[in-house]
Amino acid sequence: MRVHPFEGGISVFFQITTERKRAEEALRMEEQKLRSVIDNLTAGVVLLSPRMEVLLTNRRIDEWFPDAKRCGTTVCHRAYRDPPREEPCPDCPTVVAFGDGATHEATHEVKTARGERTLRIIAVPLKDAQGAVASVIETIEDTTDRDRLRAQARGAEKFKAVGQLAGGLAHEFNNKMSVVLGYSDSLLENLPPDNPLRADVEEIQKAGRRAAELTRQLLSFSQKQMLNVQSVGLNDVVMGMGGTIAKLIGRDVELSISLDSHLAEAVADERQIEEAVICLVQNANDAMPKGGRLSIKTENAEIGEAYCQMVPEARPGRYVTLSVQDTGKGMTREVLDHLFEPFFTTKGMAKGTGLALSAVHGMVKQSGGWISVSTEPGKGATFRIFLPEQPA
Repeated sequence: MRVHPFEGGISVFFQITTERKRAEEALRMEEQKLRSVIDNLTAGVVLLSPRMEVLLTNRRIDEWFPDAKRCGTTVCHRAYRDPPREEPCPDCPTVVAFGDGATHEATHEVKTARGERTLRIIAVPLKDAQGAVASVIETIEDTTDRDRLRAQARGAEKFKAVGQLAGGLAHEFNNKMSVVLGYSDSLLENLPPDNPLRADVEEIQKAGRRAAELTRQLLSFSQKQMLNVQSVGLNDVVMGMGGTIAKLIGRDVELSISLDSHLAEAVADERQIEEAVICLVQNANDAMPKGGRLSIKTENAEIGEAYCQMVPEARPGRYVTLSVQDTGKGMTREVLDHLFEPFFTTKGMAKGTGLALSAVHGMVKQSGGWISVSTEPGKGATFRIFLPEQPA
């Protein structure tokens, strides 16, 4: 049977159309797979043209910069900078990659929907058949949390080394001061009340006791002080110190105390807790020279693994917390990074030794807890002590 040429043409036409549809569907499926992979990366992905136009972004970039699509431009340094820039950043790795055709990277501090973040940007050039750079793909990693954890780990190692040195020196110094105090006590016992040398010996004794107190703080910082650990009710400690706290704060400071009525018992040294409260209240008061609000709060807390990943000192379990919050001037990141170091102070040596907070830190850590600090310049500070809960 003879097939009409027209009928054969129709058959070929339908065959070509079907194959084309299959190819288009296969291409669409591959594009969906690729898009799914890109969108589910933990890193941000941006494809850029030679004019720095944003050709493609993944879901992570859209989460970090939700306003970028509404900014009225697709130029990188306009869309992803707050405030927008008129030209690329001076150390933009993408600009360099377009210039020399090599891979480059840089680290930028950028404002995102989650606040100030540290972004590591790797720019990889994509070349056409002639070897020219047609576009650059940026992979962007948020290293903020990782960098913070590394800094905390380095700080912990430094604290350990300084603590060992401070503990050794404190023990030696304590032995020497015991001799000084012993001889001054003996002299006072043998000097009559009207002896003109008695006043000088009393001054020697006072200086010796102040030095002994510094030694005790150093031992506390180095976590080598003997603690009288027992079951302690933090509510009772705070209420018992009401008069002391009132004397420590200025007349323009409003005091607020909120105590959890179902607070569990803590495992700690009661005398050390009292000294910690005094230290934190004094610091809060000093941060509010023109007045403000001082809040003291107790509550129970159950710590999980997620929190411990963000705070290296933390351990999972049940804790009792004591918070001291002020509405004062707050602290910068630079101050916060050195806050618990011995002899570090922003008040000047005439107003303090810089040992009180380091001693509190050491005592709390030796008790099996830790201290968290939340602060911003101009927005006050909150110190929160975590102490292990007394097992039932």
